[in-house]
Amino acid sequence: MSRCLILLPSTNFDDIKKQDDISIQELGKQAVEEFEGTESALIDHLMDTAGSGGARPKINAILLSDGSYSTKRGVSGTPCLIKLTSDNFYLKHEESLVEFCCMTLANRCGIETAKFELLNGNEDRFWLRQNRFDCVGTKGRLHMISASGLLDASFREPSLDYVDLVKATRAMCGVKDAKNLIQRALFNYLICNQDDHAKNFSYLCDDFNNWKLSPFYDVVYSPTPFGEHMTSFNGDGIAPKKSSLALMAKHAGINPKETVIMVEEIMDQLTHAKSLFQSVGVSQSTISTITKTIGEKWLQLN
Repeated sequence: MSRCLILLPSTNFDDIKKQDDISIQELGKQAVEEFEGTESALIDHLMDTAGSGGARPKINAILLSDGSYSTKRGVSGTPCLIKLTSDNFYLKHEESLVEFCCMTLANRCGIETAKFELLNGNEDRFWLRQNRFDCVGTKGRLHMISASGLLDASFREPSLDYVDLVKATRAMCGVKDAKNLIQRALFNYLICNQDDHAKNFSYLCDDFNNWKLSPFYDVVYSPTPFGEHMTSFNGDGIAPKKSSLALMAKHAGINPKETVIMVEEIMDQLTHAKSLFQSVGVSQSTISTITKTIGEKWLQLN
C-alpha cells in the first residue's frame, strides 16, 4: 500500500469514559442535531466519526461483516462514509434519495463511482452510505489529492475551468481518464450539479506512482444561487458551447465527435430519471423540478 500522511486527533479518545454502544441511526440523529445547532449529548462519539470535510454532516464508520457499524479505528471491515440529511439543505431530507438516483444514473452511463447504497436512517429518513475509495483493506490507504490541492484552486468560489481539468487529467492519468473527465463534466451539466467545485475532483496514486482519476463523488442535483457552475466550460459558467466541447476534446486527445456521443448516451439514461426518482420515494414536486431542469439543459446545449 502507498504510504501517506494521516491526521489523527491529539487527544486519545480511548482514554475518555464513553457512553454505551449506540446504533448508527442514533449517532446520525445526534450528528444532524449538532449540525443544526443543538448541543449533542454524544459529542465524544461524534468526535470519532468526523474528519471527512464538506458542507454536509457525515459519519466515518466501518461496515462490519455482520452488517453493523463501528467507529473504532483499526477494526476489520469496510471503511465508508454515511452522508446525512438536514432541513438546512436545498433538498432537505430528500438529499440522499436524489443523490442515490444521480449516482445510479451516472453508473448507467458508465461512470465509475464508489459502491453505494441507501441506509435507513432515523424517523423513516434515508442516508447515503458509500465505500471509501481511498482505503485499501483494513489499514491500507491510497495517496489522494484533490484538484483544489493539486492546482492551488479555491473550493469556496469559482476558480477552475473544465478545459484546465482535462489538461491536468491527461498529463497525470492519460487519454482515457481525460475522456472520463469530459463525460463527468457533461453529466454534471445535464443533471444540474453546479456545486462542481475544486474539491469535488480528485486523483489517486498507487505504490508504483501511477495516477488515476478517482471515482465520481458528490453527484447530486445542486443548482447554485447564481445559476452557474463552480467549474466553468472554457470561461462560461452557464453551459458548454460546441467550441468549448471541441477544445476539451482536443486537450483530451479524442475526436470531438465523441463528446456528441457522450451527450446522447447520457440523455438516453436521464430520460429514465423520473421513474428512478419515483421508485425511491422522491416527492413529485422535486421530481418535476429536476426533470424540467434536465430538459432545459438539453435544449440549451443544442
